[in-house]
Amino acid sequence: MIGRNYFNGPGTNNFDFTLSKNFTTEKLAVQFRMELFNAFNHPYLNQPTATTTSAAFGTITSTWRDNRQIQFGLKIAY
Repeated sequence: MIGRNYFNGPGTNNFDFTLSKNFTTEKLAVQFRMELFNAFNHPYLNQPTATTTSAAFGTITSTWRDNRQIQFGLKIAY
């Protein structure tokens, strides 16, 4: 008999970055942003199959998070 939460899946590393540049004048302020989610494109794996009667016991068959996402933003204040 195997106890609950017996298997430990792979760990996760989350690296999100933001780069921004501000431009200002007397009447106008502009901010340009670039945001990177999962910047190094590391796969986030699901937990292994823990059903002992399954043919896929102990294997990881999918991921649980999307790959790298890049988002751009522009803010103008006048």
